[in-house]
Amino acid sequence: VSWCKYEVVVDSPKDVTVSTSKAMLEIPPIIVASLSLKTVVNERKNTNEIVSASVVCCHKAK
Repeated sequence: VSWCKYEVVVDSPKDVTVSTSKAMLEIPPIIVASLSLKTVVNERKNTNEIVSASVVCCHKAK
């Protein structure tokens, strides 16, 4: 899932070129988030279970 205005698919990195436009575009705001999960093994089910989750957000990343 993406909230981008445009999404593109490129078959090869060689198809990517630098724009020659001289227009000065405003730098878009960016929000960076880091997610940390801690898990333990449930020995009865032999599966990993999440026991804690934390998120750190930076709303003015540069």
